[in-house]
Amino acid sequence: MPSWQTHFPQLLKNMRYSVLRKIGEGGMAIVFQCKDRELDDMVALKILKPDLTDVGEMLRRFKQEIKIARRISHRNICRIYDFGTFEDLAYIVMEYLEGVPLSSVIRIHDAIPDDKKLTIAIRILEGLDAAHREDIAHRDLKPGNIMIIKNLEPVIMDFGLARDFGTKKITPADHSIYGTPAYMAPEQIVGKGANKLSDLYAFGLIFYELITNYYPFDDTNYFKLLYSHVNEKPASPRQIMPKLNQKLEKIIMKCLEKKPEDRYQSAGEVISEIMSTFTDKKDGSGGRQRKQILIVDDDQAVLNVFKRMFESFGLKVLASNTGEKAINIAMSEQLDLICLDIMMPGMSGLEVAEILLTNPITKSIPIVVITAKSDKEYMHYSRQLGILDYLTKPITRDDIETRLDYWLQQKHGAAWTN
Repeated sequence: MPSWQTHFPQLLKNMRYSVLRKIGEGGMAIVFQCKDRELDDMVALKILKPDLTDVGEMLRRFKQEIKIARRISHRNICRIYDFGTFEDLAYIVMEYLEGVPLSSVIRIHDAIPDDKKLTIAIRILEGLDAAHREDIAHRDLKPGNIMIIKNLEPVIMDFGLARDFGTKKITPADHSIYGTPAYMAPEQIVGKGANKLSDLYAFGLIFYELITNYYPFDDTNYFKLLYSHVNEKPASPRQIMPKLNQKLEKIIMKCLEKKPEDRYQSAGEVISEIMSTFTDKKDGSGGRQRKQILIVDDDQAVLNVFKRMFESFGLKVLASNTGEKAINIAMSEQLDLICLDIMMPGMSGLEVAEILLTNPITKSIPIVVITAKSDKEYMHYSRQLGILDYLTKPITRDDIETRLDYWLQQKHGAAWTN
C-alpha cells in the first residue's frame, strides 16, 4: 500500500469533510466527493499522491493550481475553495460538479444537439477568455479537463499546468514539454513554450471533435501524432460533414494554424466569429423579424438607455422597473428575450429568473443577466439556474451587437436539457 494511503483515514478524522465516494484518479492526484459538515454542502477533495513522483515539484504545481484558479472568477471555470496539508498529504477543496467529462460525451454519436455544440464551444471560449484576461494560459486544455454539467454547461478544470504569461519572465523551465500530446500545439511540441494562442489551438481540436465526432489526426502512434501536429494540415471538417457551415469550417481551421501568429489572437475573436454564424430569421421584406424583448431594471435612466439601444437593432422593447411587474409581462406577452438586473429592491433579478425558468409558460424564454454585480457567487447561481448569459455593466452597443443573434437564436426549452 502506498504510504499516503495509510495517512488518508487519519486526515479525514482531522477534517470537516465526510468522504462519500471516489470520483476520479490520475497520475498526480485522487479526487473524492465529500460533504462539508460545517456548511452542509458538497465539495470535491483532490489529494496529491506524493510517493509517485518528486514531491517538491508536484506540491509546487498543486499550490500553483489553487493560486491561479483563485484569480479567475467565471462560471465556466471550476472554483477552488481551500488548500491544506496533513503530514505528507496535500489537498485542494474545490467545487463539486455533477456531470461527465466532455471526452465521454463526444464519444457518443449525436449525444449533443447541433445547436448546443456551438453554445458549448462559446462557453469554453468565455472561460478561456476570462483566464487569458488574467494573463493565464491553461496549457493542458482537452475534453477530459472540461466537465459537462447540468444544462450541458461546460466547466474548465485542472489548472495544474497553467502558467502566468503576462507578468513573469519566461525561463528555460517554462519551455519544458507539458500537457497531453493529442492536444498540444506545435510550439509546445518543439519546446518553444505555450501561451494563450496554444490554448486556442487546443480549443480548435476540441471544436473539431465536438462538431464532427472525429479527432483530426491519427492518434494511434505517438511519434506520428506529434509529427502531424507540427507538419500536417488536418482533414477538412467538411469531408466528414459536407453540410457543415463553411464559416464554421474556416473558424476551426484558423484555430489549427501551425504558426501562432496565423491563428485568432484572442478567445474573444473566436466567440465573435462563431456568433456571426447564427443566421437571422428574415421576414418578407428581407429584414429581421420584429422580435420582442423585456428589459428589467429599477433605474429608469438605465432602462431608457437600454431601450434605445435595443430598438436600434429593430427590436420591440418592453420595460419593467420591478420584478413583480416583469413576471406579469412575461406571463402575458410573447417574449423572445429577457434582460434582467440582479440588484433591485423587493424581488431580485435572480428571484425573478428562478420563477420564470420553472414556470411552464415562461421557461422557454432565454434570460440574460446584465448587472453591475460582478460576483462569483451570483455567477455560479446564475449558471445553476440556466441563465443564458451574464454581463457586467457598463455595457456598450458593441457588447450587445456581438451577442444579440446568439441570444435570440436560443429557446431555453429546446436549447437546454434538464
